[in-house]
Amino acid sequence: FRRVLFRSRARALLGAAWHALRLEVDARKQQPKDVTAALADFDRGRAEGRDVQALLDDLERDLGLEGESDSEEDGLEPPVLTGVVEMLVTEFRWEQEAGMGYGPALTEAAQASLEHLSRFGAAFEQPEELDGEALRRLLFFWAPEQRLPAEDARALVEALDAFVPWAEAEHDLELASTWKQVRSGVTELERVLAMNAELPTVLDTGGELFEVLEAEDPLGLPGLLVSEEGGVPARLVPHPEAFRAAQPGDLLRARRTDAGLEVFTAYPATARVG
Repeated sequence: FRRVLFRSRARALLGAAWHALRLEVDARKQQPKDVTAALADFDRGRAEGRDVQALLDDLERDLGLEGESDSEEDGLEPPVLTGVVEMLVTEFRWEQEAGMGYGPALTEAAQASLEHLSRFGAAFEQPEELDGEALRRLLFFWAPEQRLPAEDARALVEALDAFVPWAEAEHDLELASTWKQVRSGVTELERVLAMNAELPTVLDTGGELFEVLEAEDPLGLPGLLVSEEGGVPARLVPHPEAFRAAQPGDLLRARRTDAGLEVFTAYPATARVG
């Protein structure tokens, strides 16, 4: 019972905090402390190892919610707002740190990697938008475009291994079946991220999507055999040099130049649905 009560109260307070962040101060009857500062105090207390229940008491007081019911049925159900993924991530972290998560405790790197999930889903307005295909886009499109290092991707996968069953059990999000498929492509992702490390950190959004049909043959003609959708296959030398290691099935967002193929971002074959 206490476990359920903790979850209900934490979700309600978190929802109220995020709602307050989107309201004008003069629209609230009571706002003793800035909401951002209140959440920062809560996070600082968790980092210092303070009692979570006591921290929730402090957060409730700081948000001016003392005296209101702890029940989700009494009006503190978190509203659906942009930032819903960050709310889910924060709730998941709270329960992990309170020993109520799924699986073993996450490493520090895995905990930190959840910031990538929050950034990816920053514009989501409904929890259901975070589905299995969203996780595919996160790892196989968003991560390469954001130039995530391979070690960050490994940490994110570790975090998602715990987050996915939690989100499915606690919020009825349908993630587990697709996540199993997505996870099987992580090895190829790390190889592609290593190639992308040669690219500038400022993302260039130009170019077209090319599929690598044949890898470069060291004993044959230089370059990769590639084709854009509906195009004629051509053997082109990619730039930077690191992309000469691309494998059949890889996707390259690039453009043709007189010198060959200027690559902006590489994606693993697993980026394609199915």
